[in-house]
Amino acid sequence: MSRPSWLRRHRIKLLIALSVFGVLVVFRASILTAAFFWYITPGGTYETYTPPPAPDYTQDSAWLALPGTMDSADISPTGLALDNQASAEADVFFVHPTTFTSGKAWNQPPAHEESLQRLRDWVLPAQAGTFNTCCRVFAPAYRQATLASFLDLEGEGGKALNLAYQDIAAAFANFLSTRNNARPFILAGHSQGAKHLDRLVREVLTSEQIADHLIAAYLVGRPIPDDGPLPVCETPTQTGCIISWNSQMAEAMVEIGEPDSICVNPLTWNSSEATAGFGDNLGGVDFVRNGAVEPEVADATCDVGRLLLTEVRSGNFSRMPFGEGNYHLY
Repeated sequence: MSRPSWLRRHRIKLLIALSVFGVLVVFRASILTAAFFWYITPGGTYETYTPPPAPDYTQDSAWLALPGTMDSADISPTGLALDNQASAEADVFFVHPTTFTSGKAWNQPPAHEESLQRLRDWVLPAQAGTFNTCCRVFAPAYRQATLASFLDLEGEGGKALNLAYQDIAAAFANFLSTRNNARPFILAGHSQGAKHLDRLVREVLTSEQIADHLIAAYLVGRPIPDDGPLPVCETPTQTGCIISWNSQMAEAMVEIGEPDSICVNPLTWNSSEATAGFGDNLGGVDFVRNGAVEPEVADATCDVGRLLLTEVRSGNFSRMPFGEGNYHLY
């Protein structure tokens, strides 16, 4: 499929995507946005595309983070030493979000430095590293689908995402068979990572694994409907359940959550619509800027599939590539 035909077929999605990148939806700007998505969308059909070779998860080099290796998932907030992987009694299988935005390929090549730097500097410390206090951290590298794939889920983009999922399924099989040793584990992913783990939970995870080993599935930053095999987590100590949320202001330009999305408030660990105040927030950390814990940075309320914030009391969380008021990045 040529790029011009792709643009014609997805012109409505392109106009919507305008607000995703924080630009006002006006006629003149829509031309620029269409040009931007044309630029980051690979040309040709997926059938004519040669993807990168599949990772070999028997090799440690196919993993972004592993216990016993020095990697960005070992980082703690400034002034703290929280990494407890050496003595942790559980594991986390972490799948990272989209960091590949190139229009040169549908799936990330293994040595794409820009994507890898985003993973090292931001994703692994802020997301995978969250779990290094409780768990050994396992984070596979995978042939993630490029950003534009999400605008073509029924076509070429969907095929790119399916290839990425095959890598995650293979990594999880290796994790269970040779690395986890039947220990309790958490599944955790954000955005594209949450999408792949949602499919993994539905297609791969067995009832025995859920009952005997799954602590919880953190599928954050992706609309996850409550129609899968896992119940929604309703208490901080419930296991074998699913946790998800999509953070935004009420007036956000673009909403990631949908009315039927699961929302578990990370300040209360239940799905009630009761507001958790700033005093319930132990703190936020932005590793890109200073890595320091800032207490009471946000309140939160579950509201029709969204996690609504009224205010963010920090200047460190101001980058909003998905539009003003959308905190998907965090």
